[in-house]
Amino acid sequence: MERLRIPAPEEETHHNCALVGIVLDSPAPLHNIIRNGLLAQQNRGQEAAGMVWSEDGQLQLQKGLSLVTSVFPPNDKAAFSHLGIGHTRYSTVNKENPEEELKKSQPFIFKNGPIEFAIAHNGTVYFDYSLSEGEPDSDTYKVGKAISEGKGSFEQNAIDILSRVEGAYTFLFATPDGLYVARDPTGFRPCVIGELDNGLSGFVVASESIGLEKLGAHAREFDRELARGEFIKIRPDGFDRLWKDPRRNERQEAVCTFEHAYFAGHESFAYDNVTNDEVRGSLGRRLAERVMPEGDVVFGVPMSGLLYAEGVSKETGIPKEEGIHANRYELKNFIKPLAPEERMEHTKYKYSFIPNKIRGRRIVLVDDSIVRGHTMQGIILKLFDLEAKEIHLLVGIPPIVAPCYWGIDFKHANELVYHELMNDETRTGSFEERLAMSLVADDKQLASRLRVSFQNLDDYVSIVKHVSYGTPLESSGGCFHCVSAIPPKGVSIPELHDVPVKTLFKASV
Repeated sequence: MERLRIPAPEEETHHNCALVGIVLDSPAPLHNIIRNGLLAQQNRGQEAAGMVWSEDGQLQLQKGLSLVTSVFPPNDKAAFSHLGIGHTRYSTVNKENPEEELKKSQPFIFKNGPIEFAIAHNGTVYFDYSLSEGEPDSDTYKVGKAISEGKGSFEQNAIDILSRVEGAYTFLFATPDGLYVARDPTGFRPCVIGELDNGLSGFVVASESIGLEKLGAHAREFDRELARGEFIKIRPDGFDRLWKDPRRNERQEAVCTFEHAYFAGHESFAYDNVTNDEVRGSLGRRLAERVMPEGDVVFGVPMSGLLYAEGVSKETGIPKEEGIHANRYELKNFIKPLAPEERMEHTKYKYSFIPNKIRGRRIVLVDDSIVRGHTMQGIILKLFDLEAKEIHLLVGIPPIVAPCYWGIDFKHANELVYHELMNDETRTGSFEERLAMSLVADDKQLASRLRVSFQNLDDYVSIVKHVSYGTPLESSGGCFHCVSAIPPKGVSIPELHDVPVKTLFKASV
C-alpha cells in the first residue's frame, strides 16, 4: 500500500476544527446564526474564526484571530442571506507572525471564471498541489485551489479532487446558490445534519450535535450523521447525493474515538442516544471498578477530566471535590506548540490549586489522557508541593502509543511520552512505573507515594463504541490507532519522519 508523506515535526501541525453550514428557503440575518453555531462548538477551535455568506449573488467573507465572540460580536444589522458557512480553528500559532496565521484561517474563497465557492475543512488531508508565492501553505487551500482550476463545473471538479484526496475530512463548500458537504470514506471526522424547527425553514450542518441543538435543528432522514464517503448538495427542502466515494467499500468505518473520549463537547452525542458525558462517566466507573483506588478525595483535572472523575467517585464512594480550577478557555495544552519547559510554565497559569483541600490527603487524581506528560508533571509536583499525602493517578483512556495522522494534533511518535519512556534504556519497569518516576522528576521518595493506572484497552473499545467485549478493533466502527498502533482497515499510513513506534506494549495495569 502506498505510504503518504507527512510534514516533519518542525513544519505545520495539523489541527481539529468546528464547522457550521446553513441553507434557508428565504433570507435571514445569518451572521448571528452562524456565530451561535460556532460558539456552541468553541471547544473545537479557539484561535481563529471565519464565516462566508451569500449576498446579492456573491460570496462575502469575514474572519479573524481570536475566539468567536471577539471575531464576531453580535450584529443586529447583518445582511440577509439564504446560506453561509462558518469555521473555528486550532493551529500552530506563530504569534510573531499573525498575518500568516490569518492567511491560513478558514474559510477560503476561490473565483475562477464562472466558478466561485468557499471551502472550510475539519481534519487532516494529504494532497499535494503547487502554490504560488504568497499563497497560504494550507492543505485545505490546496484542495480548494485544485477544484477552482479544474476544467469542469464546480461539482465535477470537486468530485475529481475528492477522489484523489487522502486523510480525514469533512469539507463544507458554499457557492452563491448552494451548500455542499463531503465526508471522507472512512468517516474519521464527525458531521451531523439537522432540519431547522425554530421558525426558520432549512438545514444546518455542524461538527457536533450540540451545534444543531443550539440553532434549533433536529435530525430527520439523515439520522444525525452524513454517511462516510458521501458528497451531497443540501437544499432548503432536502438534499441531492452527487457522489459516493468507491473507497468506502475497501475500508471499515473508523470514527475517531478520541473525539468521544476527549475532544468533542460533552453535550454532543457519541452514538445512538448516548452523549459524550455518559461515555466519559462510564469509562471512569469502569476504570475505578478495575483498579479500586483508595483515597480521601477525588479530583478531576479540569476540564476534560471532570466527567471521568464523576464516574470514579460514583463507583468508589470517595467524595469528589474541586481542588483544581482551570481557566475555561485557556488553549488545550497538548495542541499548543510549546517546548516541555514552556508547558510546565503554562500549567502555573492554566490551573489554580486549593491548598486546604490538598494538604495531608490521599488524592485520587483523574484525567482523560496523557499525551506528552509535561502538563501532568506540573500538576503532580504542585500537589506534592502542597503536601498531598499520596496520589493515585487514574487515566481514562489507555496509553497513547502511536501518532494520529487524521486530525488530532500528535502526529509524530517522538512527541508522545509513551514513546519517550519506553525507548529510554536507562529506565526499567512497566510504562506506568516509568511514567510515575518521570512525573515526579525521578524523585524516588515522591515516586513511592504515586501510583498510575490506565484504562484497559478492551474496556475502552467496548464502552466508547458500544460493542461487545472481544470485538476486533477493525470491526468496532472506531479508529483506535492512537491507543493500539493498529490502523483502520484499508487506510494508508503516512510515512514517518521520526523513529518507528513500538507496537508491543502493556496497555493496562
